[in-house]
Amino acid sequence: MAVVVIQPSYGNPASRRRWADTMGQEVAFTASAHESRLTEAQKQSLLGLHPSGRARFWGATSFQNSKMKRVHFGDVVLFTGLNKVRGIGEVGVLFDNPAFADTLWSPEPDKGSWNNVYSLVSFQATEIDYEEIWALPGFNQGDNFMGLRILEGDKAEVLLQGLGIVTSTGFQEDLMREAEVLQALTDHTQVVDLERIHTTQTSFRSVAREIRVRRAEALLVRELRHQPSQSPCRPPANPGGYYGHPRDRAGWYRDRRSQE
Repeated sequence: MAVVVIQPSYGNPASRRRWADTMGQEVAFTASAHESRLTEAQKQSLLGLHPSGRARFWGATSFQNSKMKRVHFGDVVLFTGLNKVRGIGEVGVLFDNPAFADTLWSPEPDKGSWNNVYSLVSFQATEIDYEEIWALPGFNQGDNFMGLRILEGDKAEVLLQGLGIVTSTGFQEDLMREAEVLQALTDHTQVVDLERIHTTQTSFRSVAREIRVRRAEALLVRELRHQPSQSPCRPPANPGGYYGHPRDRAGWYRDRRSQE
């Protein structure tokens, strides 16, 4: 089941300082000031995912303990603030350690340490306006995403698809599908579903894991939603490309193959 964490992280000066310290740059967690506060199990888990000894980190206070118990490795996190999604990442190692957290961020006077610490196994900086989320089914206009939220099931899927987010696991599945497409082309297969092929994305690679935010594709889908359903546009002078409704792509490809 898809899980998306909406994590406020940039809305005030204090959070922006924390962002600069542990999201704007990777932290050398093997440095003595940090490593000495880790248990051996925590250190080995971090090194297993981040063998360079460096990673980005974020955390939540004990007030969020119950919510953080629902967060697991590979879950997608949207980091929000000042009316934008500032970054998108995947949860790496998650653990409860206030002593380690205090080496990363100063405790809150009223809420204490950011004890629910998690590393990010992948991360992509973004600037996505909240309006793009508000336009998706099930989301409300004017929602400023105050407070930590955990989205699950259909709502999480809507958000992932609406923003064009492909997790590192999903990316591996895409590679397998693209290999199938290439094999089909090699074998002169007549029908290929071009929806399987994605070519426009931004990405950030970290230890052979990758999260992709396909902005061009997501924006194109949003534009198509506003087009009349029966009015695909196919300019006549376009022998090498396709400009039409996505559902017509397989048929278009059959036509192209028969012409060849």
